[in-house]
Amino acid sequence: MEVRDASALNHEALYRALFQATRDAVLIADAETGQILDANPAAERLFGYERALLCQVYLDELCPAELAASYRKKFREAIESGTLQTRKLIVQHADDSWIPVALSARVVEVSGRKLLQCVLHDLRDLQRLSETEAFYRTLFETNLVGIYLLQDGRISMVNPRGAAIFDYTPEELVGLPVTVVIAEKDRPLMVENIRRRVVGEEKAVRYRFRGRRKNGGQVWVEVWGQSFIYKGRPAILGTVLDVDEQVRALEELKRSEARYRRLFEHSVAGFYRTTVDGRILRVNPALARMLGYDDPSELEGRPISMLYVEEAERAHFLEALRREGRLVNYEVRLRRKDGRVLWGLENVLLVQEPDGTECIEGTLIDVTELLEQRRRYLGLYEHTEDAIFWIRVTDDGQFLVEATNPSHQRKTGLMPEMLWNRPLHEILPPDIVAHVTGNYRRCLEAGHPIEYEETLDLPAGRRTWLTQLVPVPDPDGHIRLIAGIACDITELRRLQALLEEEGLFLEQLVSGASRKTLCERLCRVAERFIEGARASVWMYDEGRLHLCAASELPESFRSLFDRQLIGSNRGALGAAAFSRQPVWVSDIEHDPRWGAFREQALTQGLRACWAVPFFGRRGELLGVLGLCFDRVRSPSPDEQAVVARLAHLAGVGMAKVKLQEERERLARVVAQITEGVALTDTMGNVVWVNEAFTRLTGYRPDEVLGKNIEHLLHGPETNRDTLRRMRLRLLRGRPARARLYHYRKDGAGFWDEVHIDPLYDEHGQHIGYIGLMADVTELVEAERQLKAAKERAEEASRLKSAFLANMSHEIRTPITAILGFAELLDEELEARQQEDLREFTHIIDRSARRLLTLLNDILDLSNMISGKS
Repeated sequence: MEVRDASALNHEALYRALFQATRDAVLIADAETGQILDANPAAERLFGYERALLCQVYLDELCPAELAASYRKKFREAIESGTLQTRKLIVQHADDSWIPVALSARVVEVSGRKLLQCVLHDLRDLQRLSETEAFYRTLFETNLVGIYLLQDGRISMVNPRGAAIFDYTPEELVGLPVTVVIAEKDRPLMVENIRRRVVGEEKAVRYRFRGRRKNGGQVWVEVWGQSFIYKGRPAILGTVLDVDEQVRALEELKRSEARYRRLFEHSVAGFYRTTVDGRILRVNPALARMLGYDDPSELEGRPISMLYVEEAERAHFLEALRREGRLVNYEVRLRRKDGRVLWGLENVLLVQEPDGTECIEGTLIDVTELLEQRRRYLGLYEHTEDAIFWIRVTDDGQFLVEATNPSHQRKTGLMPEMLWNRPLHEILPPDIVAHVTGNYRRCLEAGHPIEYEETLDLPAGRRTWLTQLVPVPDPDGHIRLIAGIACDITELRRLQALLEEEGLFLEQLVSGASRKTLCERLCRVAERFIEGARASVWMYDEGRLHLCAASELPESFRSLFDRQLIGSNRGALGAAAFSRQPVWVSDIEHDPRWGAFREQALTQGLRACWAVPFFGRRGELLGVLGLCFDRVRSPSPDEQAVVARLAHLAGVGMAKVKLQEERERLARVVAQITEGVALTDTMGNVVWVNEAFTRLTGYRPDEVLGKNIEHLLHGPETNRDTLRRMRLRLLRGRPARARLYHYRKDGAGFWDEVHIDPLYDEHGQHIGYIGLMADVTELVEAERQLKAAKERAEEASRLKSAFLANMSHEIRTPITAILGFAELLDEELEARQQEDLREFTHIIDRSARRLLTLLNDILDLSNMISGKS
């Protein structure tokens, strides 16, 4: 039951999407009342009303009031019969304009209620096309010049004027042999001229002959005809003029001149008359308008050379006219009054006047827009990357390829000579024929462009296309031609699939997948997008490659390269790591870089190996992505791009894994640090703290995140001068270190040894600060006690120095006196020659000097201890 409900929901969603997206207007109405229940956006555009307003009216209210009664009858018939198909329905827009539409209606029953589903196709474009056809048909039928079409020697088409020259109606002449209107004497000339144009000896010719009227009478006519292919057969399209009166009499000549003048003045083609030396004699209004002039008089009398883009073109024109005597459909470039270029086709005659002078008469048709459209179309057709093709629908319902552009030929491998006039089943496999013809028939049944996506295996390879088929109706409304445009979206779909795989890889990376898991996924992606590849990922470390993942490579090959040193001759993998450049070895057997490993690789069935190094964010080599093949194989540019993309993805992934590993190691280190660590932004707001910070301050991480750290830790006894000096150093980008009195969460103070450094990202942009904190309260107290002890010691030293100075003075003075008196006594005893007594004076002198030396040594020792020299 749940499955059916899901299916119903899917169908409803599909129907709603189609209902909203279709380009035809769709109305859902109550079959009993005719009230509109729902309308799609196309219906809003068609009628000019919003959906809410449409759902308040009835079907017959959307038709002109004059037609409402008949349309109510049509809707009742549709309800009774169950369906209604008509192309002759008129609806009314909100601006009261009438719109022709094709209606397809059917009655459906939903939940026991009958609904009328109406699909309306806007026919205004078709109507405009019909109006254009009517315009040219009117021009043909009312033209003052006889116009005819000859094919297979018979008159296929003639306008009333052409038939009237011979006293026939167009209906009487169509289908008759052309000789019916030619006098017997001129039939050989006429038949020969027709033959020469049909076989291509002459493209166009203008001449006179005697025609035969319906009553047998003769009439002189002048014809101009040009050969071309019409409905696959040679034909001649031309004009016929009755010149009988010109030939017979001067009066008739004057009347003919008057007719010519009317034609000259009112023709949509440009007429002119010039002298041979290039002076403009006459131009008709049509030619003046073509060249951007308001009145023919602005041109008459002026040199015609001013109209040529290049004067050399005028010289070539005169040379050709002199040579031929007349020019038919001569292509010319002229300069308009505003400077723009006009492309025209001229029919020119070199005329000799009765007095012997020559002049040039001609007609000009402006084909600028036609040539521009043709140039644009051919430029698009020849140079677009989209494949363009034309399918001819035969009368028996078969499909033939009529033409293809170069892009189609290049991307499908189907050349014109393979396709021309051959049934599709002779060219393509049956399954492809069934597929493409099914789409062609669907386009014919829809009657409007269809678009779809398809994947085809053609001679040029397997490609995915976004194809649009456009039916091209004939003037009679039958579709005998289908235009196709196919956009090659193979690489787009391939890129989409690659992006999806990259997304899955990045999801695994973000979710914390291991290095091996990521490498294994990378190998699977490479093997999916590179046909025949056996992928491997090797990590680089200290000059060696270490295997990370290679599920499809032989075990012996993995063991051979695992932990091998890199080098230019160490295979593709080692060479790529050594050179830090991609290495594309298409043939291992003949590549010199595989010298030491060639035999082992060939023994394992490996014939080619591509290796692309990948790097971290700072350009450091992280590893190598390797792809091995069991056949000789060179990479295409697209494959090189895919491998390079995967190598870049490997670099991103492995760099992220490496960074994550480093962060985890750092986190473990930070978690074990006994000092408090705090990270802040540039404004001092906390973004992270470690557990030691919590132990030190009492604040949990959730209590400090986003808050200013100064507001949390500073208090009344925090030294403001020290804070100011630290801020100045940090503003200058320098580290700051100081001892501050901080406060814990419970208000208790402590001495904090703070070291703050600025933090920068990889681009050198300042992003915040990191601070290290240590409780040095005990150290501060010990230093305080040490300082007090030092002060006490210094005081004792000062007292000692004073004592020694006094002692030095008090003792040195008497010793000096003793030495002096001992010296005098010794001199007196010497004079008396009492040598026995002098021994005592010597003892006094030595003892005093020994005491003085001892005193000096004590003073020197004291000075050394106190730091004095």
